[in-house]
Amino acid sequence: MRMVQCPELCFWCGEATGRTSVFEAASPEDYDIPGVLASYEPCPACRRTWGLGVVLFEVVDEHSSDRPPLTPGYAPTGRWFIVPPETIREYFDYPEQVIATGKGIIDNVLADYLMDSFMQGQVIH
Repeated sequence: MRMVQCPELCFWCGEATGRTSVFEAASPEDYDIPGVLASYEPCPACRRTWGLGVVLFEVVDEHSSDRPPLTPGYAPTGRWFIVPPETIREYFDYPEQVIATGKGIIDNVLADYLMDSFMQGQVIH
């Protein structure tokens, strides 16, 4: 096999990050792949968007996912939400810790609720 260099794609939005990865191709089909998801590091556009509020990442138990963990025990689904600090205070047991870091993890039940609310045009706060 040979080494292949290709653009890294942002796990969170699918756009190019501006970084490249080098990996060993497992088959000839790998020679022409358009990009690779190399990490959970956000691209510049996602980083700017995340600065607008607190980002909540939907996660599942790491054993039920083929993705590496985002935090010990939990793997991301790829779905995320930006919410105001008031929402964090309403739904989290330790809101100030989540607000201070600007990030939190949620299960599919809360993620579905947030998605349904957003799709219905409701503002969550």
